[in-house]
Amino acid sequence: MKRHGDRRSGTKDSRKKVINEPFNIQFPENIRLRLLNDQIIVSKQHLSEVPRPQSAKSIIRDFSRFYFEMMELIDSYSADVRAEIFFGQRFAFEPFMAQQVIDDLQFYMNETFPNLLFPFEKTQYKYALRLRVPPADSYGVEHLLRFIALIPGFAQKANLSEEVYYHLRHVVFSLVEFISKRMDQYPTSYDKATQEYIDNTNRT
Repeated sequence: MKRHGDRRSGTKDSRKKVINEPFNIQFPENIRLRLLNDQIIVSKQHLSEVPRPQSAKSIIRDFSRFYFEMMELIDSYSADVRAEIFFGQRFAFEPFMAQQVIDDLQFYMNETFPNLLFPFEKTQYKYALRLRVPPADSYGVEHLLRFIALIPGFAQKANLSEEVYYHLRHVVFSLVEFISKRMDQYPTSYDKATQEYIDNTNRT
């Protein structure tokens, strides 16, 4: 994740402190079970619906609205309470930087999407490309969660400034909590893959 500063090239102010450490994401049990069930179902040659009514893009959009309403409330709290919310780091919350982080989630999910797929899903992805929309517009919560699981590793390699790092961490933790509390709003339907699909997949 290197789009901060110069939006595309990832240039940064060399005077700022850089953090090169991963952070651990503890998925709640309902998310872990959802991801495990998804993996099992796909391994049995079933595929989730694409495009999804609740896409990753729409989930991130709804989260963004919720997040900034929440942060406006948190801004009214005392400095000690805010420090606890922000992992003990007394950095100043910057709405523009937080919005940039949220925008980057969707951008990098699209950029790294082939890496999020199970082998059996790759033929479906080739079909989905015909929709001519980014993956985040057509895939749903499971693929978004797979991407979120990879973010700590991306952050470790990105030489993020301290400000960006802590904004990213807070956004990601808040997004995980947001999804966990609304998991029943993101149902997934699966269909057994056709024999033609299975044959095409086996040939690739």
